[in-house]
Amino acid sequence: MLRAPVRIVLARGQTSAATSRATVNLQLDTLLMQESGIVVDQLRYDVILGQPWLRKWNPSVNWTTGEYKWTINGRRQTVQGEESKAEKNVERERVGTANVAEEAANATDEQTAENESREAEDETSGEMEDEPASEEQ
Repeated sequence: MLRAPVRIVLARGQTSAATSRATVNLQLDTLLMQESGIVVDQLRYDVILGQPWLRKWNPSVNWTTGEYKWTINGRRQTVQGEESKAEKNVERERVGTANVAEEAANATDEQTAENESREAEDETSGEMEDEPASEEQ
């Protein structure tokens, strides 16, 4: 238990109060670490590694890919963070756009094949009409 509740400001500006502390064992990639932190109820995540953790371990963060890298005791560690909702939406839009483009290309290919088939039929019909009918003897 904490001596007094600690006011927490969450990422989106909401506030919460923490009343207890816990020590947990974490494994990120091959790195094992024991971290102590405060317990915050009603979060969607089991653990949030906040600014104190980031300052302590000082990872190199690629904000575009969500990849965290750091070197500890000469060993390079890499962890892939969870994709944000915005990134998921961008991926859905990209896939949706790719699907639309593919469908349009397929439709164009089908239309071209259909047109070529009609042209071939027209040429064949025209050739038959131009040929004189053979007379039977």
